[in-house]
Amino acid sequence: MQDKFTDYGLVGVLYLKKSEIVQYVMSCRVLGMEVEEFVVAEAVAHVRKAHGNVRVTASVHELPDNTPCRDVYLRAGFREDWVSEGIHYYILDEGKSPKGTSHIKAV
Repeated sequence: MQDKFTDYGLVGVLYLKKSEIVQYVMSCRVLGMEVEEFVVAEAVAHVRKAHGNVRVTASVHELPDNTPCRDVYLRAGFREDWVSEGIHYYILDEGKSPKGTSHIKAV
């Protein structure tokens, strides 16, 4: 990732399994720049291109170190479905588009 000030290099990894976001990690260097939501929107587009207009699921384990990013799926337009043993489960329903960002582009 880069902006007009610097090249941040590789800042995150997102792992998909069919229509589930299994793992998503991002460097704290870019948190708050809306890169998080952009990556989720790109992942949803990839899932739906491959599998049709399916619902997309994700989860977040509540840990002391991930407080700043726990709401990434809510900010991206998912809804929280349930919480169990510190794990929050999220769904983006069929036909619902994730919230994107207009100032970020993939190159």
